[in-house]
Amino acid sequence: MKHLFIALSAKGYGETILGIRVARELQSRGDSCFFLIYESGMSLLVDTPFQHMKISEHATALLKIAMLVLFEKIKPDSLILSDYFTAALAFDRAGIDPAILKRFGIPIGAIDTWDLQRSGTAIDVFGGERRHFKDWIGLLDYRLIPVPIARPDGNPDGPYYCCLPEPMELSQKIRRHIRRDFGIGENERAILFCTSNWQHSLFSNENANRLAQFLPSLLGIYLNELGPRIHFIHVGPFAYPSRVAARYHWLPPLPPDRFNMLLGSVDLLVTANASSTTIAKALVSGVPSVVLMNSRSLSSLDELRQQTGSDVPAGIAGWLRDAAPIFPFSMWPLGYYEFLKPLLSKNEYCEVVPLLEILEQDSTLDSVNALVFDSPRRRLHIDRQLEYVKGLRRLPKASHLVPNLMLQ
Repeated sequence: MKHLFIALSAKGYGETILGIRVARELQSRGDSCFFLIYESGMSLLVDTPFQHMKISEHATALLKIAMLVLFEKIKPDSLILSDYFTAALAFDRAGIDPAILKRFGIPIGAIDTWDLQRSGTAIDVFGGERRHFKDWIGLLDYRLIPVPIARPDGNPDGPYYCCLPEPMELSQKIRRHIRRDFGIGENERAILFCTSNWQHSLFSNENANRLAQFLPSLLGIYLNELGPRIHFIHVGPFAYPSRVAARYHWLPPLPPDRFNMLLGSVDLLVTANASSTTIAKALVSGVPSVVLMNSRSLSSLDELRQQTGSDVPAGIAGWLRDAAPIFPFSMWPLGYYEFLKPLLSKNEYCEVVPLLEILEQDSTLDSVNALVFDSPRRRLHIDRQLEYVKGLRRLPKASHLVPNLMLQ
């Protein structure tokens, strides 16, 4: 059986990574998989066996032609959007009627990353804006909903599937070698923070640009509070100015194998994106993770004092004077707080990947200290994390769902 994956994520990699994982599973069952992919995501197909056609994300007029050419050339048995959200945005920008997908007479599926029947199609961005994307899920023959971050409803026949990568298994010798390269001593700890191109973009909203600029300085404040035994490793397209320069280590984006070795060598993954695909790799590899988020809309320091009814630590107070106004976010610096709330509410995922409020210094520092320095609490958390992973492994694989869903 032949499957054509359409991967049209122009900014991030997560949606394309989800498709590649499904394609690898299908290939292991003997199927063939092909990709139509934006040029910016080509690095993800390195070291994969998948044939592909690339198209520039700026050449939207060619998207329809590229799809028609591939259908004629490959004659696939099914088409899978990776994912629905990015495809809906790309089709809208290109002026493509999604009904064209039905012309080919084959099953049409999509990875529904956000479980849209729960989250809806209105995304909160930059605090006060709502962006809507079109709902044409009714044109699809089936959806594939990845867990995590979605919350499965107990339906054993799907569309929820286990979306976990293989664990990173690293020898102590390699781990010690990697840590030594960063100058991390035996009694010191390493925190990993990753950013993507879209988190370094220049946005149309000044509040978003301000939040993008100032969150790294808040991390510097927290690192100083954590003390001199913490090293902060940042993997991203650009380095940040750091208030802890001697313990801040910047690396550009790494090939998957090198990144996996780095992830397996740190003590904690910190992210400001609740849906980061890196979290899944950390979960299965026994590396604790926390998400930095914010649930408050604040225009000033006085407003925070009024809301909490208590004093604000000096570092947070100074930071907020510069950074305000700030808005709620689960995906920094875009927002997505209200959009993701239905997925994260009552979700076991949030028990093993704690969501930490960036303005609640005491509880945030307590959680981080526990996971990097308190051995008994760290061990309990990792055990709970691996038990969660064990539970997710009971969900069906996408490669088992696809053939059945195609026939429904």
